[in-house]
Order: sequence, then structure tokens, then C-alpha cells
Amino acid sequence: MTQSLQNAFRGISYAVKTERNLRTHLIIAVMVVIASLFFSLTRIEIITLFIVIAMVLIAELINTAAEHITDMITEEHHPLAKVIKDIMAGAVLLSSLCAAFVGYLIFMRPETRELGETIVLRKIAYFPPYAAAVAVVLVFAVSVALKLRDGDKFSLAGGMPSIHTAVAFSIAVISYSASQESLSILFLSLILALMVAHARISAKIHTIWEVFAGAVVGSFLTILILQLVL
Repeated sequence: MTQSLQNAFRGISYAVKTERNLRTHLIIAVMVVIASLFFSLTRIEIITLFIVIAMVLIAELINTAAEHITDMITEEHHPLAKVIKDIMAGAVLLSSLCAAFVGYLIFMRPETRELGETIVLRKIAYFPPYAAAVAVVLVFAVSVALKLRDGDKFSLAGGMPSIHTAVAFSIAVISYSASQESLSILFLSLILALMVAHARISAKIHTIWEVFAGAVVGSFLTILILQLVL
């Protein structure tokens, strides 16, 4: 399972670093997701946005894979190789047009254009477990993004920062906040987080600096999110 995840992240990292169109679509996707938080969207509309965004990104990844397979089979100019690449480019274009059309229908509704407090923001602000989930997911995502800087060297086991330590310290901060700032809960949570960090060092999976970086990332991001939304 771990090896499969590492291979998947390496593939995504390679595609993002080598394909300009994929980077462009990824930036647009992030902007759309952020914008959706500030519009009055229904749950179905949010789900639809995520589906069409995933459809475009998956099409780009498949297009990248198809281009590399074609180049691997033949280095010479071949009519069928061009047809394959053109077909995959057409698939990306159709998925992009579909996503743009869906986005237009969703964001241009009169009700949607009324900026204000949205479903997602209300859940984060008034439902602490949702805020906790957002914090942990963001900590994990940022930690993975930092690891992706190494490209082909990416590994879930080892590297800067330690994802396990980051998540452990994030959970420790969340536990302290959820317990209405109980010092005993903070003490016990930190012990568990430090045990995770010590285990990563003892097993020689991470260095002390990688573990320290994970602790900083997990604690800082979680404190920032809880301060902003609660």
C-alpha cells in the first residue's frame, strides 16, 4: 500500500513538473475551490465542481502518459502517433470545456453571486470536528507538497518533513483546543506526539531535523486554522 502511494505521488510530481498545461489547470482548480468557499453553493454544486475538476486533471494525467508511451514505442514521426496525441489532446479539451460550462452555470446563478457566509464556512466556524478535519487534511497536504520537491526521490518513509510527526502534533493541538484548553490534555497529547516523533527517529526513518520540521508544520498550520475559523 505504501509503495503504491509513493509511486502515485511520484507520477503526479513528474507530470506537474514537466507539463505546463497540467500546472495551469491545477492552479485554476485551486482558485476555483478557494472561490467556492466565498459563494453560496449547495452541496450538490460543490460535489459537481470537484467531479469536473478531477475529470480535467485525470484527463491531463492520461494525456501525459499516452504521450510518453507513444514516444517510447517510436522515436520517428509516425501518422498514428500523431493521431493518438491529437485524440488525447481532444479529450483534454472536451473535459476542460465541460468543466468551464459547469462552472459558468454554477457561479453565474443570481443566488450564487450573492457573496456572503457559505455552507462550507459555516460548517468550519460552528462545527469544530469539521475544522479539525480541515486542519489535519491541510497539514497532510502541505507535508506531501513539501516532499514532492524531491521529484523522483519522493518517499512516504523518510524525507523532509515527517508526515507522521506533522499529523501527530496537529492532532495534539486539536485535542488541546477541543478540551477547552485543558493543560492535562495538552500534556498527554504532547507525550503521544513526541512518542511518534521518537519512533520515527529510532527506526532511522527520519532525522531529528525532519521530525522537528514536521512538528513545526503540524503545530503552526493547525494553530493558524483554528485561530482563523473558530
